[in-house]
Amino acid sequence: MPGKKINTDTQPKKVASKGILFFINKELVDPDDKEVFVIYPNYDFFVYKRTVFIASKKQFESSMNFREGMKRKSAEVIADFKNLETFKNIELIEQYVGNNLHHLRKMASILKSGYYKQPDYLKKLIAVNKKEKWDLKVENGQIVVEEETIDLLLKLLNNDRLRSPINDEIFDAAAKSKVNK
Repeated sequence: MPGKKINTDTQPKKVASKGILFFINKELVDPDDKEVFVIYPNYDFFVYKRTVFIASKKQFESSMNFREGMKRKSAEVIADFKNLETFKNIELIEQYVGNNLHHLRKMASILKSGYYKQPDYLKKLIAVNKKEKWDLKVENGQIVVEEETIDLLLKLLNNDRLRSPINDEIFDAAAKSKVNK
């Protein structure tokens, strides 16, 4: 089943105005002569056997109202942060994320991974931040949100900072899959 965000090219009047003709049973037919159903040839996504194939991520997300869902997830994360009382200046994260789709995705990913909800994760984050000199400001056991370190903080909350055991280099890596030994 293909899908497409509504486009003026799929409206019958627009189709007719483009001088389009159709072959029906090996006969050339004018749209005015018959009732015609037109499927736009460039789809945003396809569904086949319950699997969704996305051809245009931007249009697919727009048609599915992803932004609104991600805004709700972001608000949930912010509320969780406020309840944890481990952060100062949470409003700076709200301002930073705003309506930006990339930042909203990051917040949805933070919610999904849920690392910040694990016992001692934030305490360990604070300890490793100090050891590695990662520039997060910490006062009285609370992470102080600062404009210049918000991106870093969001990476760490999603556990996106990883170390290579081969050469001890550190990487920011959003795509993670655990390695089974």
